[in-house]
Order: sequence, then C-alpha cells, then structure tokens
Amino acid sequence: MRKFTVDDATKSATQQLLITQGAPGTTLKVLTGAATDANGNVYVSDVGNKVIHSWAPDGTFRFDISGPIRGDLRGVAVDDALGRVYLSDAVAGGIRAFDMSGNYLFMISGLGLADGEFTDGARQIAVTPDNHVWGADYGSFRVQEFLPDGTYVRHFPDPAMRPDPAGISQARGLDVDPVTGDVLTVDAFGQRVNRYSSRGQLIDQFGRRGSSPPEGMNYPKAVAVNPATRDVWISSFEGPPGVVGFNSDFTTVLGRPDIPRWVGDLEFYNGQLYALERRPGAVRVIDPATLAVVRTWTSTIGLLHGLAVDPSNGNMWITHDSKPLLYVLSPAGKTLKTITLPGVGWGVAIKGDEVAVADTTTGFVDIVSRTTYAVTGRIGLGAGFKLGQMKTPSGLQFGPDGRLYVMEQVNSRVTVFGPGPRPAAETVKPAMAPDAGPTVVNGQVVLTGTASDASGIATVEARVRDLTTGLYYDGRYATWVTRLDMVGWCGVGRRERAELALHRPGHPARALVCRVPARHRPGRQPLFS
Repeated sequence: MRKFTVDDATKSATQQLLITQGAPGTTLKVLTGAATDANGNVYVSDVGNKVIHSWAPDGTFRFDISGPIRGDLRGVAVDDALGRVYLSDAVAGGIRAFDMSGNYLFMISGLGLADGEFTDGARQIAVTPDNHVWGADYGSFRVQEFLPDGTYVRHFPDPAMRPDPAGISQARGLDVDPVTGDVLTVDAFGQRVNRYSSRGQLIDQFGRRGSSPPEGMNYPKAVAVNPATRDVWISSFEGPPGVVGFNSDFTTVLGRPDIPRWVGDLEFYNGQLYALERRPGAVRVIDPATLAVVRTWTSTIGLLHGLAVDPSNGNMWITHDSKPLLYVLSPAGKTLKTITLPGVGWGVAIKGDEVAVADTTTGFVDIVSRTTYAVTGRIGLGAGFKLGQMKTPSGLQFGPDGRLYVMEQVNSRVTVFGPGPRPAAETVKPAMAPDAGPTVVNGQVVLTGTASDASGIATVEARVRDLTTGLYYDGRYATWVTRLDMVGWCGVGRRERAELALHRPGHPARALVCRVPARHRPGRQPLFS
C-alpha cells in the first residue's frame, strides 16, 4: 500500500509511505478497499488473508480485523461519529459492521434479488454525513442505501439500469448456431450471453452477475452450441456457477459438470463437450448427457488460450497463453506438431483443410494448413479500429454461410469476413434521406433519417458538438468532452434507419450541430447535420 501527498497546483503526487506487510511476517495479498478515520489511521481489506489491516498514519501496524468474514472482500468505509468500520463481505452477500477496535457487531443485508439484498454481494461502500451506509449492487445494477441499524431505505437508479443492450464489453467467446446461423457471444463485463442474427441484429440476451443458475454468470468467457441439439453451454471463468448448459432459448438449465474453474474455451466434437482450462492447463472431455468427465489431458506445455477439434480425426489444435505457438495433439494428448505463429494466438476454427487462428498480437487471423502445418496466409487489415482491422481478435467460428465471425475484445464488436474474392470498389455512393427536422420527445432531442446502399450499410455513426463551447457530448457518461470519436452502431442491410437521442444534453439555449455519417466499403457521407 502506498501513501501519497497531492499537489493540486502542480498536478503531481509524491509518495510518502510504502507498506508491504501487515502483522509481522504477514505478506499483503490482494487489496481491494481502503478508508481512513479522523485520526488518519488506515483500514485496508485484504482478500487473500480475509482480514482488514489497520495501520497508524506513519505506517506502524495496529491490528487485523477478522471475525466471521467469509471472503471476496471489497469496499471498506469508516463512520467516526458512530465508531464503526464497515466491510463488504461479498461471499456472505452483506456489509459487516465492526467497532473501531475490530470487534464484530452485525451484518447489513445478505444475498438475494429483493430490495435491501445484494446480488453476489456489495462492491464498494460509503458512509454519508447522516450515518447512512451505501453499497454498490453490481449484480443488480444499482446503489442501495441503509440506516445505521441496517434498515433498507431506497436504491437508485430506480428502476435499476441494466447494461446497454447494444453494447459488448470485454467479450472473448463466440460460436455460431449451425442450424440457424445465429452468432452467440459472451459479454464478460455485461455478465450475459448475446444472440445475434448472422446480419448482426440482436435477437436475445440472457444472464446477470451471480454465482448460481439459472441467470447467474461470473465473467463468462466461452460459449459453445451443441450442433446436435442446439443447446448452449457457457463457461463463467472466475468461478461459480462454472460451466452451465442451457437449452437453446435459455428457459431450462441442463446441468453443471463438476470441474475446476478457469475454463477459457468450449468446443463440441462427436457429441462431447471439450472444456479447455486456461491454468494450470487442461482439456476435459465431458458427456453433456451425464455431465461425467470422460477423459482429461493435463497440459505439459503451460497455460492455454483456445481450442478447436479437427472434425475429421479428433485431433486438438490448441494455442498457448503467452507464446506464438499452436500445438496439434492427438485425441489422447500426444503432441503431433508445434507450429510457430506470427503472434500470440487465441481462438481456433477449422474449415476443410484450413485452420483459422485469431492472432491477438498482429490483429490478423492467421491461416494454417491442416495437412502441411504451414502458415499459408492471413485475413484482415491488421491491428486497428477501422472496418476490416481488428484489436485483440479472440473467439472465432465459421458459420453455415461460409463466413468467418471474429470476436474483437478491445473493439467490442464482431467482425465478419466473407468467402471469395474481395468486392470491387463501388462507384455509386450511399443515398441519404433525413426526416423533417429534429424533435423533442420527453426531454430528448431526437434526430432520424435513413441511409441506403446497394451493397449494404457497414456503420452509422454520430457526434454532437456545442457550437458555443466547442465541446462534444459523450452520451455514454452524460457529459461534455474536448474530444470524441464518432460513436457508431452496425448496419445490417441495404437500408438502415438511424435515430440519435440526446437525453438532457445541457445548455438548452445554445446551438448544437450533429453529424451522422453512414459508411459503406469505399467511404462515408453525412446522413444529416
């Protein structure tokens, strides 16, 4: 733990103190929350040691607070007036109260979905001058308020604000439904699975933060569709509920195999589910009907990233976690070939005699021959944010339409590559048709219009600027900023309706200008301004 003094005038910070241990001989592990009392004493939660450490202002160790702490400690807060130290004990689901000497008093709230309960426990906490205790309810997308005795008062926002349905955050896993061609992605920070049509239209979403089925997810990282049944299997990487099977519309939980966590990829082959454990490294083959582990290969090559199973012979193609290496293993786990890639690979997909590997280093998809093991080519335009470029490509899969779907973790999008030669440059630009003027609906300024193009609209983007201040409106955080890239959403066809809504953007008397370009392959034109 470090202590700094901050100089606002020079916008600088100077380290005054470095603390590396708690009680004599106790090494600090994972620190998640900190608070100080009126005397400058410091209280820090330590997940690894399951305690709150306390030090004097000069760094002298005072004592540890333990008591009935279960684990996954998060925020710490101090109420000097009532002489209390509060701790978020996420495993228990509540906020524990101690006196200033570390004696346990009681717990506020517990696990649940009702008002006054926390879904998978509170995260950061705070105390306001009226002695009320506040806790961030990550799983239910809200902040809850309690009286000092633990009585629930209210929450905000009301209703709770779920993640933007159009957004994807820290997504890695992707699979394609072989029957419908739907694309499924798992959204780690959104704690959900998304189902899109092959043209990018959102069809369904399912999940929330939690440690138990049916809806609970714990940073999901992998998804696989059973080609025989269309059942969907999802891996929560960080822990419970672990790997969970659902029917195709997520109305029924099929089961949870009893295997360790850290499953980073899932694949189906010959009716069996292959679960790749990233660390320490293993592949477990599971019977989805009985949930039994049929066999296990334990890694002798270190940590693992992605997996594909060759449909012609059952060989496993596995990428290394940190090295530019692709391994080909027999069904029994014998190493048949080690292939050097241009960069560190992630997901693997096989189609015919070609193996596609997402290259997280270069931003390309590397193509490897299934028969000669040679790297024969690459797909994409390299690392970047433009159409055809990729940032941290991860999960990928071929669809029944022959297209390759690639999940980009940094760009938070799915990029689609089609078979055959690249289309020739177009000469006819998109047609733009704005509707009549902006309108104000329920406090929102709404602009609408239509973009159309024979080859399909790739993206529609928007940016709003205040002509008086020169600032741009960032609708993600409801604030004004000095610089903002175009905020875009994907097109799905040859004709796209575009709507931009600004909720109370401020400065109502000032003139705002909005540019909404639509992009096709050669370029873009403004939809309206």
